[in-house]
Amino acid sequence: MYTQAATWADKGDGEPLLVLAGTRGIVKVINTITLAVDAALIGHGNEILDVTTHSVDTNLIISASKDESVRLWNIKTQICIAIFAGEKGHRNHVLSVCVHPCGNVVASSGMDYSIKLWNLVSPDVQNAINKSYSHDDRAGNIGFVSVPVQFPLFSTDKVHTNYVDCIKWVGDLLLSKSLCNRAVLWTPDPLRGSVCIVGEYELTHCRNWFMKMSCCDLLYVFAAGNTMGEVLLFHLTPPSEDEDAKAATHFLSEIEKANRDHDHERFETGVIIKPHGTICHDSGSSSIIRDSDFSMDGDHFIYCADSSHDGQGQCQPRSKICVWSVDHLETHHVAATTATTTMTAGE
Repeated sequence: MYTQAATWADKGDGEPLLVLAGTRGIVKVINTITLAVDAALIGHGNEILDVTTHSVDTNLIISASKDESVRLWNIKTQICIAIFAGEKGHRNHVLSVCVHPCGNVVASSGMDYSIKLWNLVSPDVQNAINKSYSHDDRAGNIGFVSVPVQFPLFSTDKVHTNYVDCIKWVGDLLLSKSLCNRAVLWTPDPLRGSVCIVGEYELTHCRNWFMKMSCCDLLYVFAAGNTMGEVLLFHLTPPSEDEDAKAATHFLSEIEKANRDHDHERFETGVIIKPHGTICHDSGSSSIIRDSDFSMDGDHFIYCADSSHDGQGQCQPRSKICVWSVDHLETHHVAATTATTTMTAGE
């Protein structure tokens, strides 16, 4: 199995689960205590490019595929609950998915330049989620019928003009990245089908696709890797001398006002934010920082560096996973110690 996406899950039995998916289009759930395969979820018709855990119910996971669909699964009963695709779905590979912190909406983005919001609490989907916990295929040999969802709550292609390879929720705002050396923080207006661009983050050397971002809600920062062996760190609130809470409240109120008042499909604040810090894995090298994540308590940061090419056309399939200890978050600075753990993977 060639893994392209990974997340975690928890069925409530005290044994953490690792969820992996990739080129074979199968989601595998692995028990990290016994190292046994707990489940193999089959349904996608092509490669799986992303997988994420539901923010409220950790028995549920969402996968995104090259087959242009997003699927909702129950790993406890190994059931595909719903398929988000069809008439108003994606028209190319779905590259990224992320669930709202409240668990009511999943955002997806893809190679069709679009970002879509799908309802997870509609009567049909919610009823299917509830039924997925009690369904038994052996009772009358009737299989579970996945709910088809063809119409998203919201869809836009006004934020980016290229592949959208990563999408994250930041509260009720969305943070998305495309192949234009920019990450965009924005808010949707489903009633008018418009978007309000809150700010743009300057990503240097990030024109390669399939390079993911990570966010830390506790530190209110996000990280993005580049093709020069660097991890760029950004604050998700603008610089201010006021207390953090007051600054954030004022900032968001201005955004809401601007979004309420504008009548265009895309409204921009014109704010471009540079990184406030950089972690150098191998600065100036050909290493690509493919993915990263923060621990739930915000104390540690992990990233994966792809060193498959030496810059001279020679393929050397090696990847490094590095774990950093985050010391503290000052007003405008994230400090990180040297890497505490480094793991190297060959072929």
